[in-house]
Amino acid sequence: MRHYEYDKDTCDGWKSYPVRVALHNRVSGCCSQPLVLVQSMGGGFVTANCYECGRKDTLSESEFKGLRLMVSCPECKRVMAHGYIDKNYSYHCEGCQLYIRLADLLPYWQDLKQ
Repeated sequence: MRHYEYDKDTCDGWKSYPVRVALHNRVSGCCSQPLVLVQSMGGGFVTANCYECGRKDTLSESEFKGLRLMVSCPECKRVMAHGYIDKNYSYHCEGCQLYIRLADLLPYWQDLKQ
């Protein structure tokens, strides 16, 4: 299975866009604020960070699978399935044999609030 990668300009554009993915069933323990998903380090690791103070927490597999995101395959346009590859959450298209990491769709942690 191959990693589908967008060009850097496209990626930087949507990572900086002000739309955020928040967990719908949990708030931060520190500030009781929404937990927003971010790419927390290189390689595709994702955390759920407090929108107020930035404190990070883990994203469980059940929370990942419960996300209300529909990711369509960039090649065949079918809905991609939730997956896990190289220790990272991702979306897979079995027909096209490609995947997109969840982290590729999220802002970097340092860009959460500026």
